Order: sequence, then structure tokens, then C-alpha cells
Amino acid sequence: MVHEPKAFERFAIICLEKDVQNAHYINDKFYNLSLQKGLDIRVEYADICPVLDKAAQHEEYLLEAFASSIQNYYNKKVLPTIQASNGAIKHSNFIFLVIMPDHTNHQDFYSFLKNKINCDSPVISQFVANRTIAKDNDRIFLNIIRQMNAKFGGDLWRMSFGPEISQQTMLVGIDVCHKGKQSTIGFCATYDPNMCKYYAQASSQPVKGQEIISSTILSDYFQRAFQSYREFNNGAMPRHIFIYRDGVGDSMRKQVID
Repeated sequence: MVHEPKAFERFAIICLEKDVQNAHYINDKFYNLSLQKGLDIRVEYADICPVLDKAAQHEEYLLEAFASSIQNYYNKKVLPTIQASNGAIKHSNFIFLVIMPDHTNHQDFYSFLKNKINCDSPVISQFVANRTIAKDNDRIFLNIIRQMNAKFGGDLWRMSFGPEISQQTMLVGIDVCHKGKQSTIGFCATYDPNMCKYYAQASSQPVKGQEIISSTILSDYFQRAFQSYREFNNGAMPRHIFIYRDGVGDSMRKQVID
């Protein structure tokens, strides 16, 4: 069981022509598991969007072919559905499941297409490798269904809080990661009573290694987080805010407070 099951009603699988059989297998497997395991997650059969096999001959062509197939489906199916619904259906009601072909660099493939989807056809996406499907492991498929449910905004698990914690509490996490060429700010803030749903944002620091985050950036992040909280809670604002901030030593405490 999951705490907040969602229905997978608008769902598309993108794969090479030679992997269409695997796409049909996923359709059947997801549908049957959602019925048999008592998840209460209703999984409808997905549209299947095949990409020409010849695109797999070159990595560059392969990436562009998948991106084109995704964009075509988005333009022909997603956008018209959203527009015809007069706001009742949103981008977040759709999900693309991409089957990653064998003999390709999965990290490059994932990074390129994930960015493409987020920028050009902003719907939820899930990636699965062919070799994962070949394992034919129900536990793996169930975990994928749970991941997709979570991406739809459905809580898988919830914590039980004591009476000391108000139902109008926001939990905030802030950190700076210095891995890579730039230092990157990570920010998230919960906006539901169970502290499972959260607004998230990230941006790069102006200087590599900089730990302190400017008040301008933090002010913008908190304003957006409060807006998410207000929208979810019918105009109410949090009464209590807990902030977790990692990476600041004792010598920087006064600077952070100031």
C-alpha cells in the first residue's frame, strides 16, 4: 500500500522499434502488478512511440531521434489535451517512460534527454534500461511504479509527528555543493502537513567554493516556497519554520546570522 496512490492515465513509452516488444511487456506488467499487489495505483496502458532503429547507428542521431519523437508526442498529444481541458489537466498529469537502448552511454543519454524534456516538453519522465526489463523481476517493476507515483506527487510513506509539531510547519533544507566546476546551491521547503511535498530550487554560486548564500537569492527562494505553501493550503501560511543548514563552521556563525 502507498499513502497517496495516483492514477497513470496519461502515459507514453518512447523506445527503439526493436524494443517495442519490451514496451508492450512493460504495459502488461505495470497493469497486472497494479491490480495484483494491492497498491491502489491505477496504471492505464501507455501509448508507445517507436524510434527508427537506424537512429541507433550513431549516438548523435540516436539522441536527436529520441528528442524528436518526444517533442512530436508532446506537440500532438500533450499540448492539445491541456489546452482543451481549460486548465483541468496540467503538464504534471503526463509522464514519459523512456527505454534506454543497449550499447549506448546511459549517463549521457539520460542527461541529454532529461534536460531536453525539462526544457522543451516539461512533463514528468522516468528512464529504464533494457537490461533492467530483461531481469523480469517483479520487485524492480513495483519500485518503478512507486517512483512514478512519487513523481506524480503521491506520498509513498509518511512520518508520524507528535503534538509538539504544528500541522502548519515548514521544513527547509539548504546546502551548497562544491563538486564539479561550480559550487551549487540546493534548497527545498515542504508545503504540506505531512512534510512530504516540497518546493525545490537550485542555482550556481558566483564564485567556486563560496559557502555563504546571498540574501537576494535566499529571499527569492523563500518567497517562492511560501507561494507554494499558500497555494497548497488555501491561502494559509506556515506558523513554524525549521531550517537545516549544513556546511557552515563555528567561525562563520555570526556571518550567517547577520
